[in-house]
Amino acid sequence: MEKVHYLLTALQSPDEGPRRTAEGELFQLYSEDGFPIALINIAARTDLDFTSRQAAIVYLRTFIDECWSPPYDKYAGPPIKDEVKQQVRSSLLQLLSDKERKIRSAAAFAVSRIASHDFPEEWPSLLQDLLNAIPTATDEQLHGLLKVLTDLVEDGFSEEQFFAVAHQLVEVLYHVATSEARPSTIRSLAVQTVRSCIELLEMVKEDHPGPVEQFATKVVDVWMAFFAQVLEKPFLQLSGTNEEEYHGLVTLKLQSYKTIGKIVSVFAGTMTKYMPSLFHATWSELNAAKESYVKDFVEGDTDGRLSNVDGLPYTLDLLMLEEVDFLQTCLRSKSVKEEFLRAVNASTQPLEQMVYACVLLAQITGEDEGLWELDYNVFVAEETAMTANFTTRTAASDLVMRLWDWLKTPVLVALINFAAQSHASWKAAEASFYLLEQAITSESDNAIAVFGQLSAEMVTGLLSNLKKSLTHENVFLRARGWLLGSTLTRVQSPALLEFLSELVPGCIQAASNDSSDIVKISAIRAIETIAETVNNENIVHFQADIVRSIGAFIASQSPDEREEAQDVLCVLANTLKAVLRLQPKLALDPAAHVFELLFMLGESGASNVYLSNVIQEIVDDTAECLPDDFVPLCNQAVPLIIKVLDADSYDQENPFTNLAAELLSTILRNATGPLPSGLVATLLPRLAHCLLHSHETALLQSGAEALKCIVENDTPQLLQWHDGNGKSGLELVLLIIDRLLGPGLPDQAALEIGGLAAEVVDKASQELGPYLPVLLQGVAKRLATAAATNLIQSLIVVFARLVIKQPIDVVNFLATNPIGERSGLQVVLSAWLENSNVFSGYSEIKQNVVALANLYALNDPRVAAVSVQGDQIVEQSSRIMTRAQRKNNPIRYTSVSVPLKIVKILIMELGSGSAAASSWKVDMAGSKGAVEEPTVEEDDEWEDDDDVLDLGSAAVKQALLGLGEETERSASALRRGGDDDTQAFIVNFLREASTNNIGGFHELYNQLNADEKQTLSRVIG
Repeated sequence: MEKVHYLLTALQSPDEGPRRTAEGELFQLYSEDGFPIALINIAARTDLDFTSRQAAIVYLRTFIDECWSPPYDKYAGPPIKDEVKQQVRSSLLQLLSDKERKIRSAAAFAVSRIASHDFPEEWPSLLQDLLNAIPTATDEQLHGLLKVLTDLVEDGFSEEQFFAVAHQLVEVLYHVATSEARPSTIRSLAVQTVRSCIELLEMVKEDHPGPVEQFATKVVDVWMAFFAQVLEKPFLQLSGTNEEEYHGLVTLKLQSYKTIGKIVSVFAGTMTKYMPSLFHATWSELNAAKESYVKDFVEGDTDGRLSNVDGLPYTLDLLMLEEVDFLQTCLRSKSVKEEFLRAVNASTQPLEQMVYACVLLAQITGEDEGLWELDYNVFVAEETAMTANFTTRTAASDLVMRLWDWLKTPVLVALINFAAQSHASWKAAEASFYLLEQAITSESDNAIAVFGQLSAEMVTGLLSNLKKSLTHENVFLRARGWLLGSTLTRVQSPALLEFLSELVPGCIQAASNDSSDIVKISAIRAIETIAETVNNENIVHFQADIVRSIGAFIASQSPDEREEAQDVLCVLANTLKAVLRLQPKLALDPAAHVFELLFMLGESGASNVYLSNVIQEIVDDTAECLPDDFVPLCNQAVPLIIKVLDADSYDQENPFTNLAAELLSTILRNATGPLPSGLVATLLPRLAHCLLHSHETALLQSGAEALKCIVENDTPQLLQWHDGNGKSGLELVLLIIDRLLGPGLPDQAALEIGGLAAEVVDKASQELGPYLPVLLQGVAKRLATAAATNLIQSLIVVFARLVIKQPIDVVNFLATNPIGERSGLQVVLSAWLENSNVFSGYSEIKQNVVALANLYALNDPRVAAVSVQGDQIVEQSSRIMTRAQRKNNPIRYTSVSVPLKIVKILIMELGSGSAAASSWKVDMAGSKGAVEEPTVEEDDEWEDDDDVLDLGSAAVKQALLGLGEETERSASALRRGGDDDTQAFIVNFLREASTNNIGGFHELYNQLNADEKQTLSRVIG
């Protein structure tokens, strides 16, 4: 142990030499049985300094990852003996009671890592040991035990394991949570673990609805009294006098709200009778605490959004957020909604109080104000929802939207009333504008009707405050004024016409001349809203001025400033897109410099995927809307693209070059015939240089697609071109294809090669001569190693097109050309048929269907002799699968003949289309989404939130995990779709095959599964 201690100390050395030596010597100790025990003993030694103890337990975690079990991603060996593992497990459990929180947490993490593989098969006593230890554990012990227990629940019991201990588990946690003698943090961890149990129940609810509902009802009946007590317990008086108890109680309340919310989302029916009292308790506390929130977080700059070392939030702003969000949940309950409506019908006061509370909570916090002033890009990110932050401000907005959903006029009147009032604070005025803007944006049609009913005094007050805001000294209120003003264009009320007529010039003026970048970018955002809302003739004559103001803003920022303000660049690009759609021809006006602006944006933000997509949309929109102006489009765009391509040496990744190549392929995709004279000669050598030297995946994809478009649209220019050495354009293209088909590039880099090769075979087959077999051999070889479904589809296109024209020639070629130790026929048909079910695109699927039908109709014994992957073998298991378990249990398939597989694929295509996408949505939505036979609560108590996907749900996470296992397959399935012509072709083909027993169809029919037979009988009789 002394040697290990010495090496761990050396590992902390700032000098690289001793540190590397220590790393090497520690690694040499991996094979010694006593090494992991020595690490645990050092971590447990309270007489050693904390740094050494922490280093030991952290290094133990590394050792476990590398040596415990092969399924770990980092496993390198050597393997650990079973008796050593047993000793490590036992010693780690003892370490969970250490006095030091960080040691306990690290030990809990190590136990959880081991349990993810060993439980229950190799560590069957773990769960019961934890449950038995909890009731008598000290606070320190309990902390570590609960951390492990939570991880164990989240990592995935089998259904049998969970239900065997469920009652004991929940009972043990209940006693911890309700114990006033325990610290609030410990009690909060117990509540958090209960929430994990609810999430586990969510995952098995569909398979065992009866037992799960019964168990959930018992849990709710026991726990709700405790939750009610926690929610009603006063806490504000503790602030400033007992901070530890104050923060602990806030944490407990937060965990209680989160757990109640999870119960409502999964077992809404069990919560019906509790919702009115929960609503009153929550609303009462929020009302009492809102002034403290304003004082601390709006008027003051108290740090918010803080969590303790266990990751549990404990600040008042997060409690306010949770309470506002939970009020929304309560208002989904029809009993709460009806009670609230009765109160509103009797007096407007309850509604006005709630809206007023939302205004207070929607105010910009002192923390955000300082942050946004320091970095206006953060302000833009929050405003445009490009951030994942869910704040009290956004929660207040969501609550107003919930009220707005079913109280249109009263809510809008209340909002306008607050917006029309004089406020002592600019923050309150800004918040009232913000909420009004959100309401109008969400449903402008209803807002139009409400504005027609407003009194002239109220409209005058609103416009007066709005005009004042545009010249207010505070930048955030000025910015909000322009944003609200643009939103009012959606209303189109006669009372607003005079103000709105001055809005566009005002926005242009503010975007160009305001002293604040926050106001400038907000005015530009306002222009985007106006361009998307008002009639074309009311704004198109400002189009050139707007583009100039955007250009001036871009020019006012240095390249470094632009690079650091990615969300700002997105706003600029979106506004350009909206304005250019008014009259796309402006983009081709050299005086407007539109393409120069796009390339300035692209140079600073090419690595920003969203921004790149917007720029591509602008170019694509321009090309699509102006098909007769292809030459002027090329004149504007191609010189800028060439400049970027020529500046790149292709020895490292350059996102700007990738974007330029993508824009080139976008332009060429929109070509409607022969390309402008000289364009191929200009582009071909540059594309060749790129495609023959670059290793960048995105660049190779875009470059290959651009080259494919050249072959597709103007093969004569390609064939006529020769370089200085006399090499023809076709030879150069073949060299490029050969490189992209080679084994040195990853699948995604070669993604477009199939389409390029197919176009060459289609458009230049006569000129290919002896190169055609070589080309096909290269495609087949690449298929033998391709794993990405989209690359496989791309390569299959080459053979599919040939099969449509010359099926027997393709079969002869593949049957006589081996690929390694397999026949070309086996390689191509296996890849083709095993991936056809996830091919995407209408025309591609139609082409694939026709090719497969031709292949089947050959009735060639060489084809029939090939065996390919059949149906998935469904494993019967009750265990909830983790990622590691998925790796250990790969999907298995049956083996079938090619003719049978083709019939299966054609039948599958008869049922493709929207079903694929809808079934995905059902799986992803978990218990909250739509299902084929929706479960309706007996008392019809709850309003649906069908469009809400709970990303925190364990069921949704599990669906995401499954989706991620085959991302490409899933993405392709989402893009699938049938069309009437293809469906008719399949029906006619199958009917003819059945009638005439083509290819032994009757025998194949007997090998179909029941669903396939049913589908076939339905469509062909």
